[in-house]
Amino acid sequence: MAESPLRAPNSTASLSAQDLRLSARINPLEALRRVAGVELMVLAPSYPQLSIRGLNERISRRLIVMVDGRTIYLDFLGLSLWTLVPLAVEDLERVEVIRGPASAIYGADALTGVVNLISRRPGEGRNYLALGMGNEGQARALLGVHHREGRLRLRLGAGYEGARAFGRFSEPGRVDVQPGEADPTTGFRRRWAGGEGELRLSRGVSLRFGSGVTQADQSVHGVGRIREVLARDATFAQTFAQVATRSGFSSRVFWNRFSTRHGLVVAPEAAIQEAIGGRLRRQDVVDAEVLYSGNFKLGGRLSMELVSGLSYRFKYVAWDWMSPDPETGERSRTQHHFAAFLQDRLRFGRSLELVGSVRADRHPLLDGIQVSPRGSVLWHPGERQTVRLMGATAFRGPTFLESYLRLPYNTPIRGVTAYAEGNTNLRPERILSLEVGYMAEDPDAFTFEVNAYLNRVFDQMVLADVRFARLRDTATEPRFGFSDDFAAYPFGEVGFRNEDPDFVQYGGEVGVKLFPVRGLDVYANYAFHRTEPVSDQPLGGEEKDQRTSAHKVNVGVQYRTRFGLDLSADFSWVSPQVWADPQVVLRPGDDAFIPYELPAYAVLDARVGYRLFDDKLELSVAGNNLLMEHREHPFAQTLDRRVMAHATLRF
Repeated sequence: MAESPLRAPNSTASLSAQDLRLSARINPLEALRRVAGVELMVLAPSYPQLSIRGLNERISRRLIVMVDGRTIYLDFLGLSLWTLVPLAVEDLERVEVIRGPASAIYGADALTGVVNLISRRPGEGRNYLALGMGNEGQARALLGVHHREGRLRLRLGAGYEGARAFGRFSEPGRVDVQPGEADPTTGFRRRWAGGEGELRLSRGVSLRFGSGVTQADQSVHGVGRIREVLARDATFAQTFAQVATRSGFSSRVFWNRFSTRHGLVVAPEAAIQEAIGGRLRRQDVVDAEVLYSGNFKLGGRLSMELVSGLSYRFKYVAWDWMSPDPETGERSRTQHHFAAFLQDRLRFGRSLELVGSVRADRHPLLDGIQVSPRGSVLWHPGERQTVRLMGATAFRGPTFLESYLRLPYNTPIRGVTAYAEGNTNLRPERILSLEVGYMAEDPDAFTFEVNAYLNRVFDQMVLADVRFARLRDTATEPRFGFSDDFAAYPFGEVGFRNEDPDFVQYGGEVGVKLFPVRGLDVYANYAFHRTEPVSDQPLGGEEKDQRTSAHKVNVGVQYRTRFGLDLSADFSWVSPQVWADPQVVLRPGDDAFIPYELPAYAVLDARVGYRLFDDKLELSVAGNNLLMEHREHPFAQTLDRRVMAHATLRF
């Protein structure tokens, strides 16, 4: 059930189905560019990486993306890809964003927030057939069907979507890369099919179930000198079942399976192609949860809402990039995770609410129990106003990549390599956050919010630790001898470590949305963010590291006429960034971090649509990145201008 932003313990934002339809974006995650406090980097077609209030990365590992509360997080790498979800944007009811630490409810990896894609319930949407074509190989064809039969509700869907890459990395002037073995023109291609059902057994008791599978070719980005990797025949499947009862008890279980082949699209000079290519043979994640929620009157004007639960998560990964298991010799690992959580909301009349949440996680690689508390005070000075004060902690556990990696790693010199090694002794990344905010809304006139936050981040995990091999190692450790397979001589190991200095983040957001006349929505927001080391030691080896823009401005308008014409435009501007990216060093004392500057850029998306025959047919033309070609990361593809025509038939 949707929770009003006025009652949420964290600051939240949401995009409605109408916002998604008019956003000119097929990927719902890209539509989140307009949300204050959300950083979006599009590195390749259908490869947007989100971060919330800083900590940008090419692989965004510090927030969780879910579909109806079920995570799509790829635990082996720490990555969420909408491309792999067997669902279309036409099937979404809304997208919700939690800004700030959320481990108190969602557990590990919800360090900076959560994005939840909420689908339309089976049987409650309209059937549709959607077709689209555009420049640069853009194409999509999708079919969705809803059906009701007695107590049974069904939703079935299938589709294809694809586009070419924004550009080749090996164009003239790029001396730091060379063509790889994969096709550099591939942006993404995805084919999916899925279904979901709901059986209403009796009043207040329901069974919801579903399954879907996606097969895709899609480029992703790596870490360090591993730039763009093409995941070929990537297959993702999710199957789930959940039961809700009128007594407040519910339970659910879901199973995610993923597999892929991968190879470099482009390679840094002296890259070892054979090492980077390989297979993720299988990732299985099984998640089971039992939940209780209830409302209680405690006398007078005091009431309580209680939510508690237990969860178990099983993980199995078999991957060519992993070190062999000491017991089995196989390049695979199994993990078991356990958690318990509790949230209690006390309401004192209409004006004051206290929300306390706590979660205890048992991670197999971390010492002890990871406890994540959160506390919020909500004061409602008016019926549609809220002042929020929140304090919380959250953590991120190491991924399989960070824990078990074993891979010959690229260096700038041909014939020389280093081994990239995982580290099973990493401490969890942690964040301590304080937030204060105010929100007011009139559903028929406006919404206004302003937030300020202060974060302290501990033990960030980075790939930057180099151990140089000694001469005697070449005699005692065969892996430090010359490799005939890679025609290279390894000089040492590159490993993951926890960053020595802690750092602070501070910033805030202010935004307004106006509804001056029927059918017209206007919004504007601004976000500010700074990251600074706590000690004199520079963060990431570079004092200039500012990978999250200090300033971001969003402005947009939607206009829906009574006779069927729809107009929309979304404009975003972000200030310059500086990325201190880890590199392999060849001599002791060399700086492992090299700064790369990214200039400010602006993005304009626009859409014109027309609805005919009582909205049964909709024709539209949408344009993305209409202002300027630009990069959103120093190693990303250069975004070009794209235009796409759509026709949607609803029946």
